Amino acid sequence: MAWSYSRYFANTTFTAEDAKVVKIQHQEPFPDLLNVLDDFWPSRIDGNGKPILGTGPYRVVDFQRQDDIGSATLELVDPAQHPAWSRKIVATAARSGEERLKLLQSGQVDAALNLERIDDLNLLDFRSSLRWGRVSSTLSVIYYLNCPEGVFSSPQVRLAANLAIDNQALVDEVYLGLATPAATVVSPHHLGFKEANLSPIPYDPKRAKELIKHLDLSKPLRLRTPEWMPEHAIKITEFVKRSLEAIRFKVDVEVETNRPEYARSIGLRKNIGDLACFDSTPNTTFRVLDDKVSSESHGTWWLGYHDDEFQRLFAKARIAAKGDDRNKAYAEALKRVHENPPWLYIAHPDVIWATKPGVKLSIGPSGVLELGK
Repeated sequence: MAWSYSRYFANTTFTAEDAKVVKIQHQEPFPDLLNVLDDFWPSRIDGNGKPILGTGPYRVVDFQRQDDIGSATLELVDPAQHPAWSRKIVATAARSGEERLKLLQSGQVDAALNLERIDDLNLLDFRSSLRWGRVSSTLSVIYYLNCPEGVFSSPQVRLAANLAIDNQALVDEVYLGLATPAATVVSPHHLGFKEANLSPIPYDPKRAKELIKHLDLSKPLRLRTPEWMPEHAIKITEFVKRSLEAIRFKVDVEVETNRPEYARSIGLRKNIGDLACFDSTPNTTFRVLDDKVSSESHGTWWLGYHDDEFQRLFAKARIAAKGDDRNKAYAEALKRVHENPPWLYIAHPDVIWATKPGVKLSIGPSGVLELGK
């Protein structure tokens, strides 16, 4: 798939002013440029033109793979700058959250990450024998709705689908409370969300039924889902299926076991059926709206939504330069996609990790790990 950032820099010139300064020139005002740059991490290039693993304080000095399990050794580049940090870190892949937790509980590792991906969340007992961490994430679990054709080409039917979902009940049942119900296309951490002052679309199956009473419901909805990414996709889909059936839809579920192929079928071929389970990961409100919602750019992850009022509000937000003005402008755009949703909004899962007592690390909402905190 085409690199999603390329179009942002089509009219941009990058110049190395000196060893530490890069000058960026854009042909027109682009207030969100720095936020776009913050969404990816370029690697240093060695003399042979190859990327150097470990662009931050640590450098990968060894990588081994045994029995299809990778293990990387990282060394601190400048110990004098970070005297309290470990000189060496060994990072080992463990595919299941259950396995990662067992390795920590048995003392074989010092930290276990991404424990929110454990199939059985009851295993997260948060006992005091370990040091636990938990933070709400910027990730959004959603269902793309087929806006160009079928029943979800109607704004009122898209709204009805959202009214049919009891988001808090879903969070309690599927995530055991370890998530935040979604209210719009971005998380509470995103620009403009606070100013929008939004709550999740209220659970109202009676109104949902009223909005779709004119439809011929004899043909089942085609619901597509992967097994993972988002985690717990099957359980979420089971909840959504029951909820839509409760307002008299019929629902046929298709499970795709090949996750990369699933992404290609959604992004490239727009094969979403009537609705498709997915996750939204950009950390900037601009990128979510520009890549996935705006009908102007027709980005890879745009699935046919168009709303004149949203386009007007987004055009205003993307040129707002001052902080307060940008926050308020993006808030108005977020309110509009709450009123006329392009997607079925689900939740923002928590990020969960655990360490041995005395090991200090933290993970931010976007998943960036920091040592010493």
